[in-house]
Amino acid sequence: MGWSGYQGLRSVLGKVQTSKGGWWGSLVVATFMWASGLGTASAEVSHQSVDTSKQRIEQWVAQVNDHWSTQLRSHTSASVRGFHIPLGAMKKIRGVWRLESSEVVSGSRRRLTWQVEGEPVLDLFNSLAATIGESSTLQWQCDGRACGNGAEWANKVYQERLLYGRDEFMGYRAFQLPGGTWLTLFSAARTADRQYLHIDIIQPGIE
Repeated sequence: MGWSGYQGLRSVLGKVQTSKGGWWGSLVVATFMWASGLGTASAEVSHQSVDTSKQRIEQWVAQVNDHWSTQLRSHTSASVRGFHIPLGAMKKIRGVWRLESSEVVSGSRRRLTWQVEGEPVLDLFNSLAATIGESSTLQWQCDGRACGNGAEWANKVYQERLLYGRDEFMGYRAFQLPGGTWLTLFSAARTADRQYLHIDIIQPGIE
């Protein structure tokens, strides 16, 4: 507790002491009032963080939508339970393809897939990842074969055949924004006219 915290507590305590009740009752009431104020302030800061993150996400989505090389192919929203956010490579473990590590969350999930033409998808991917990284925390990343089996990413993580591509064109970034929102970015390409950029936006706890 800093000096301002002590001053606030003393102020409240002084006011309560003038009313009915002994010292112990005054202390309990004052402490409760002070703690309640801290809780309210904390909740307000958290709410502001979520709102700011939403605004930034909309700006990033608009940035991709407005890019001359992109065409939106899919956009869905759904509630999810026990959804695995990839934080490790896709590998065969005891004969089964699975992620080496993941964060399991429940909440709301938004998915967007764009087709990219006329520009290497990895150029757009890297530019967007750099922009997102300026105001969020990078939790995990991989490029190319370091991500693991590309077909299993398309099948098990995204359930989207469009995202099946050659390993060397694969890229993945997992970001967490202030307020707890997750944003993951994925690139896939088979040929110059079959390039795709995909974003997952996961808001934990909101269903």
